[in-house]
Amino acid sequence: MTFLNNSFDFAVIGGGLTGLTAAVYLARAGKSVVVLEKENQLGRQWTYCDAMDVISAGFAIRQGQLAGKGVWYVEGGWQTVVDDLRDAAIHAGASIVTGKGAKHIQIENGRVHGIELSDGKEMKVSVVIAATGPDELCRLLPGEARQSVGRWKEQAQSGPVTLSDNGALVLHAMRYNDNDIGRDAQADKKELTDLLDLLEPGWEKEVVAIRFSPNVLVSHDSRTIR
Repeated sequence: MTFLNNSFDFAVIGGGLTGLTAAVYLARAGKSVVVLEKENQLGRQWTYCDAMDVISAGFAIRQGQLAGKGVWYVEGGWQTVVDDLRDAAIHAGASIVTGKGAKHIQIENGRVHGIELSDGKEMKVSVVIAATGPDELCRLLPGEARQSVGRWKEQAQSGPVTLSDNGALVLHAMRYNDNDIGRDAQADKKELTDLLDLLEPGWEKEVVAIRFSPNVLVSHDSRTIR
C-alpha cells in the first residue's frame, strides 16, 4: 500500500471551527494530527452582499447601538477566529491540508487504518474525527460501517426542517442582489439553476414543482438615504 510521506495518529476531516478546535487540542496533547479540508479555504465561509452606497448611516449606527446592549461581535469577523485556530493548530504541530478531501475511510477488522484522498493517494491514520455532516460521513465509510452510522444519520434529521412526509426533497437556491433595480431576472434564474447543476447533477429529472421568485424583499428592517 502506498502512503504519503507521513502517517498520523489522528486525521480530522473538515476544516471548520469544530475540526480546527479538535486539531488544536490533539496536537497540544502530543498527538500527530492532520486536518483535511476539501475546499481551498478553511472555515466554511458564509458570504453575503450589501448596498453600502445607499444605506442610511444613522440607521446603521442605531443598529450598532442596539446590538451593543447585549450582542458581542468578533473583532475582525469570524475569519479571525478561523485564522487564530489554524495558527494555534500549526504552532502545536498539526498539519493542515486544503483543497484535498477524503474519499474513503479505510477500515480493517473494525479499526480505522487509513484514508484514501480525493487525488487517489493514501494516508495511514489510527483514528478519524469526522467534523462533517452525517451524510458526508456515510459517503466515506465502507459498507458495514456505513450501515451502522446510517441509522444515526436517519435519526439525526431535525423535525423543524422536515419539509415533506413522503421523503421528497426541497432544494433552495438564492442570491443576494445589490441595489441595482435593473437586474435581468432570467439571467439570475439561469445562474441559480447552473449552481444546482453543479451541486446536485440530474436534479431537473426529479422535479415535481419549481417556484422562482425574483427580486424578493429579504428584510424589511433597513433604511436607505434615497
